[in-house]
Formats: sequence, structure tokens, C-alpha cells
Amino acid sequence: MGQIRSKWWYSLIPSTPPGETIQGRFMVFSVIPNISIKDSLLVRLGLAMGTIAFLSFISMVLSTSIADNSLGKANAINSAGSLRMMSYRLLSYAESGASTTTISQATTDFQLRLDALESFVISRSADYSELPAKFAEVRKFWGEYISPSLLSINEKRNAATLKALNEEISTFVLQINGIVSLIEEDLEQKIALLKSLQIALLVMTVSVCVITMWMMKNQVVKPLRDLLSVASRVRDNDFSAKASHTDQDELGQLGETFNMMVSEISETYENQKRLIAERTKELTETNRSLELMYRSALRLSESNFTPGSLKELLNDIEQELDLGSGTICINENGAYPAHRLTTNLLKSDIEKLCGERGCEDCFKSSLAQSDTPNAGDQPMVFVPIKDRGSITGVLPFRLKSDAAVPAWKMRVLEAIGSNLSMALSKMQHQEELHRIAVLEERSTIARELHDSIAQSLSYLRIQVARLEKNHLAPFDQHEIVSELKAGLASAYKELRELISAFRLKIDERGFQTALSETSEEFSRRCNLRIDCKNDLPPTLLSANEEIHVLRIIREALANIEKHAQASEVFISATVSENHVVAIRISDNGIGIGDARSPENHYGLIIMEDRAQSLDGVITVRNREQGGTEVLLTFLPEKSDTER
Repeated sequence: MGQIRSKWWYSLIPSTPPGETIQGRFMVFSVIPNISIKDSLLVRLGLAMGTIAFLSFISMVLSTSIADNSLGKANAINSAGSLRMMSYRLLSYAESGASTTTISQATTDFQLRLDALESFVISRSADYSELPAKFAEVRKFWGEYISPSLLSINEKRNAATLKALNEEISTFVLQINGIVSLIEEDLEQKIALLKSLQIALLVMTVSVCVITMWMMKNQVVKPLRDLLSVASRVRDNDFSAKASHTDQDELGQLGETFNMMVSEISETYENQKRLIAERTKELTETNRSLELMYRSALRLSESNFTPGSLKELLNDIEQELDLGSGTICINENGAYPAHRLTTNLLKSDIEKLCGERGCEDCFKSSLAQSDTPNAGDQPMVFVPIKDRGSITGVLPFRLKSDAAVPAWKMRVLEAIGSNLSMALSKMQHQEELHRIAVLEERSTIARELHDSIAQSLSYLRIQVARLEKNHLAPFDQHEIVSELKAGLASAYKELRELISAFRLKIDERGFQTALSETSEEFSRRCNLRIDCKNDLPPTLLSANEEIHVLRIIREALANIEKHAQASEVFISATVSENHVVAIRISDNGIGIGDARSPENHYGLIIMEDRAQSLDGVITVRNREQGGTEVLLTFLPEKSDTER
């Protein structure tokens, strides 16, 4: 800063969040300037004020001195005038013939007044004054002529003597008039001198005031206005504003310090803008990555996503992450070559990537997240698709430049790869569950055929064997034929019930709707009044458990239709505090005799088999008030899992 040396500290206290108009309060904790005396505004103003005070003091001293020196001059003029009067009185005494004593006394008084006036005037006169000489002449003329003439007038009283005395008194009065004139001139000169000095001092004082005002305007007011203007521009975020007054005085040093502070603020402001831009960019990237991950998770959460949805996912990744064309490759059980689910790569790029590198090389490249090997002449990045720590696929993407992929993009790609892996694993699991369900359904169909139609056919085979053995006995043949017809009718009926049971399904409307439809079906077919009460939560039973429960209810209703001779049926489904499900089917029929009789044997076996599939227990008993009650109790799979 040249010769200006200052030690200063300041602090910026921002009052607005980043990104908005910054208004700060600046606290200058200390400014310790070292300024030369000639450059100090304080010294200059002190000199100006001192000069004005000094001129005022000189004016007062001179005025006091001249006034003090002029004090008594008017009295001296009056005294001189009285001497003239006393001279004429002495002449009057002489002419009137006053006594010698009277004249002597008057002469003595005149002598004393003359001595007093002479002493006063000479003491107040300057060295260059003519008054001492004039007084010497007056005293000489008085001593040589007037005083002797007066003292001897009585002795020599005649006309000639009186005339001579008159002439001498007139001359003496003229001399006294000369003294009075000199005193008046001296007084007028001092007044003129005082006037001149006052005018000169006034001019000098006004000049000093004008110079001081000019200095205040140019060295104080203008710099302060400039500082205020710069401060206003800085407040409006114009950090190019600089104070123009940077001289070596106090305000100049303040301006220099202010400029340095503005420079620091500008640098801080630019740093804040840069940080805000960086944070905004990071937030934008984070927002884009979150939106991309959300859309990808939404697409991959579909129950059966298609290659079209994977194509949309690939396009979304390329657009949001500013990547080149890519592809999705999956290998099953670690076998090569991998399977391309979808791709945006050109055929030539695929030939270079898959022909020159091979699947194993791509999968090995995906192990190193920062590795960007080239496919031909094109830089690429390989992102692994991991499932429980093992790589099941890879996402190769072309890069638009040779620059490394940012870490946040790699994290997004890895997250999408993980989501894709979980989605593929979920889809495979669903397919496996579907295959298991198909196999279970086939097993169920086989068991139902065995429990119903196969047993009926076995019974018919036995009857046919009896018919072949007893073909010679007509009555036996008639009985056997009747039994064959009854068996065929029963087998046909069981076949229709079995077909109806196989058509049973529980759609999205749930278990309650399926139970109501089953009740309405048997109510119409058997002319029964069936009341249903279902207290089971909608999500308590699994789909398999709902099927088994409905099949048991249908089998119980079929037995009621065949054997109970009932008019009312009540079905209830409840769950206890320990999560045990109880299904009751009761009627007001004739009750049941031997539950193990051939009539009831097949239906009971079917219900027991299904109860065992549920790990439950089924009980058939007579009600005390009449009729039969079928009770199924079991613990659902979900409740067992929760425990």
C-alpha cells in the first residue's frame, strides 16, 4: 500500500442464505494508522483552527493594547482645555487687580495641572511623538514669560504690561492648542491603526475559514460521499466499486482499507457463488439420480417386466447420466456366452464388444469399478449386476469422452444393477413358485381322481368280476346290473362335482366372495337356507389354505345334500387369540350314525386328507339339538411364521 501502513482486521457476518442477495455487516475491529504530520487531516484541521484562534487572539490583544494606551487621552484633552481656561483666568486676575496671594495661588494650581498633564501625556507617548518637545516649549514659555509676569503684575501694573501679558497668554494658549492637536492626532492614529489591524485580521480569518471549508469539502466531504456511494454499490452486490480517495491522510487510508475489504468480500462472494453452484450441481445430480433410481425401481417392480420396459430403462439411464449406448447382459449359472436382454449398441459395436473381448472379459472388467477398457476404439465402462455377492450380469456403456465416470454416476449405476439383479431374481422365484403351484395342482387332480372316480371304477370292476363269475344266475345278474347302474350314476355325479371343484378359483375379490358364491350355489341346488359368518382377516389365509378350506366346505355341503335331510345350514369361520382358525359347518338334519360307514367313508376321507394338508384336525359329530357338525381347526402358515 505504498507508504500507508495499517494493521486491520475485519469480519464478514452474512445475513442471507447462499444464493440470495448478500447483505453483510462489516465490523472493523481496529485500525491503527501511522500517518505523517504533514498528511494528517487532524493536523491540518488543527492548524486551521489554531490559525483562526491565533488571529482572534492577536486581534483581541491589539485592541486591548490600543484601547489601554488610549485610556485617559480624552481626559488629557479636557485637562489641556482647562489650562487654556486657567490661562484666561490668570489674565483676568491680572487685569482686575487681584491680590498677589490670589494670583500666586492660581499660578501654583496652573503649575500643578501643567505638571500632571505633562507627566501623563509623556508617559503615554511613543518615542517618535512630538509631545515632549511641545511640552518643553510650553514649560519654557511658562517659566520665562507667563509666571514672572503674573508674579510682578501688581508691582508693574500699566497698560503696556497688561498688553504684553495678554499677548503672552494668547501665545501660550496657541502652544496649548498645539499640544491638544498632537494628542488628538495621536489618538486618531491609534484608532486608525486599530481599524486597519482589525480589517487585516478579519481578512486573514475569513481567508483561513475559506481555505478550511475548501479543505473540508475536498478532503473530507468528497471522500465521505465517495465512500457512501461505494458502500451503496457494494450493498447492491457491485463489488467492482472502489474508493477513489486513497491519499495518505486518515480518510485516504480508510478508503484504501475499504477497497481491500471490498476485494476480500468480492473474493468471499465469488467463493460462495462457486460453492452454491457446486452444491446446486450436486443437489441436481442427486435429484436426477434419485428420480432415475425411482423410475428404474418402479419399472423393475412390475410383476412381469418385458424387454420393452428394460429398453426404456436403458434409454433412461443413457439420457439421465449422459452416457453412450449400452446393453444389459445376463448369464445363468455362470454359463457363457451371456444372454443379452436388451441393447442400444449398434451391430458393429456388438461385434467388436462380443467378438474381440468376449463375455468372460466383460464380466472380469466389471469387477473393477473404475476400469474403463476399450471396445475397439471406443471407451466403455462396465457395471456389474450382483446377486448376493456373485456377478450374474453386466451393464456395458459407451462413454462420450475419455474422462473417467464420476463417482456419483457409478453409485447410481451400481444401485440400478443391484435393483435389476433383485428384480430378475424375484421374477425367477415367481416362475419357480408358478411351476411348483402347477405341480401341486397336478398332484391334487391326481389325488382327487384317485379318491373319487378311481374308487368308483374299482367298485365297478369288482361288480363286473362278480357278473362274469355268476353269469349263469339271472337274479344275481339283475342285482349286479342295478348296482352297476347305480355305480355309474354315482361316478358320473362325482365326475361332475370334481369338475366343478377343479373350476373353483379365488380371484382378487377374496375368500369372503368365494365363500358366499359357494353358499349361494348349494342353496339354489339343494333348496337349503345357508347362513355364513366369516370373521377371518382378509390376509390371514394363504391362497393354498383358502382353496383347501373351500374344498372342505364344499365336501361337507355335498354330504349334507346326500345324507342330512336338512333345511338349514350354518357356516362360521373364526380365529382365536392364539391364532387358531376354526371352520364350523352345522345343519339341522337327522344327524350322522356311523361316520365310518361306506356311505360316509369317501367324503370323510377326502376332508381328512385336506385337513392333513393344512396340518389341521377335522371332527364330525352329532349336535345335541339335532343335526351334524363338521369342525376344522388348524394354524395358518402366516401366524406360525409370526410366532
